[in-house]
Amino acid sequence: MEIEQFERRVLMSGNITLKIVRDQLRIIGDAEPNSFKIRAPSGAQGIDYSILTITGYDTTTIDEKPFISVVVDSQSPFWVSSISVNLGSGNDSALIAGEFGPYGLTVDLGDGDDSLSLEREWFTAVDVYGGDGNDKINVEGCNVDRTMQIFPGGGRDRTTLYATYIDRKLLIDDSGTSATIKLDTVNTKKKTEIITGNAADRVSISNCYLYQLSAL
Repeated sequence: MEIEQFERRVLMSGNITLKIVRDQLRIIGDAEPNSFKIRAPSGAQGIDYSILTITGYDTTTIDEKPFISVVVDSQSPFWVSSISVNLGSGNDSALIAGEFGPYGLTVDLGDGDDSLSLEREWFTAVDVYGGDGNDKINVEGCNVDRTMQIFPGGGRDRTTLYATYIDRKLLIDDSGTSATIKLDTVNTKKKTEIITGNAADRVSISNCYLYQLSAL
């Protein structure tokens, strides 16, 4: 396991730049297509939840390296309690998985045909913003302590939530050009609001408990 040592706020630049500001890890893309994943690494002793590994794939590098590992244990000076992702323009792809939460997550996909997958993760809160483009947002097997808000933006977007528990409010606002929204085995404990803006939009809900559902 390679643990990258770096000074707070002073990092090299690659296709994706990392910064730690206070207790927030910031992942910043550029105008080119960026693809990366964040996982808690596994080894002979099982999964190490005190480390996040950010790995680029296709042609993407992370601070000019194939991957960087960040110690996020509360005893570390680089302790992370939230993650901010800003991918910029281009057709970007991001996978965040590994059960290493809880932490807050904010994702700005930017313009382009983007893909975001959140899998088997524990969040305090989630905010996702898309731009112009045909975006795919997939959430599977996640737990959210507070609110999950998803704004896919303009384009032919597809949002899927499966086997996910949200302790407070769920808001999906896809009032752009065309929306496909699918919820399967999703539970919420506060208000659930789904907003679409086109007669051709498709919303599918099955095996869910959605408190105070409002679909517009």
